[in-house]
Parts: sequence; C-alpha cells; structure tokens
Amino acid sequence: QGGLAGDIALASKAPPTFPSSDAMKSVAALLLLAAAVGLSSADDVNVVANHPIEKVIAMLGGLKLKVEFEAKREALLYEKYQKWCADSTKTLSKAIQDEEETIGMLESERSAKSG
Repeated sequence: QGGLAGDIALASKAPPTFPSSDAMKSVAALLLLAAAVGLSSADDVNVVANHPIEKVIAMLGGLKLKVEFEAKREALLYEKYQKWCADSTKTLSKAIQDEEETIGMLESERSAKSG
C-alpha cells in the first residue's frame, strides 16, 4: 500500500481507513496558505502537497487513529473487568454467607451434644 491512507493504516495496525478529517483539514489549510502566499503554478502546489510536514500530519493522523482504537479496546477490557469483579464479589459473598450458616449449625450441634 502507498500514499496517505496506506501510511495511516500501517501506523494504526487497524483495518485500513481513510485519512482523518483533521489531517484533511490540515492539508487543506496548508494548500490555502500556499495559495494565499502567491504560489500559482501547479508545480509549486505539488511541492507543498509533498512537503515533509504532510508526512508529519499523516503520521499524527495515524497515531490519533491508533490511540482511539486502543482507548476503545481499553474501555471494553475495563468493562469486562468490572463485570468480573461484580460477579466475583457476589459469588464470594454468597459462599461466605453459606459457610457462616454452616458454622452456626455446627456450633449448635456441638452445644447440644456437650450440654
């Protein structure tokens, strides 16, 4: 893969996506700035479009996608962890209650036999 979309997909290790709207806005702003400065020929605009800053913008866009993907993944894992904690607490509380009842019954039996 090549180009901006390929760079973003490789950087994020997520399914291939199109460039983020922020990256596109940055490129558009860069092109508008170039036009305002007075770059009039197509070659001049092409030089600006292939400027190293565009690569940085693409890299930042890829990093943004990666962070968003990781954040969603972490949120899902945390949600699963919270459910596990709640389930474990409920299970352990029930087991403790059952054992306390068993202890009470055994103490009653012991008192009855020794008394």
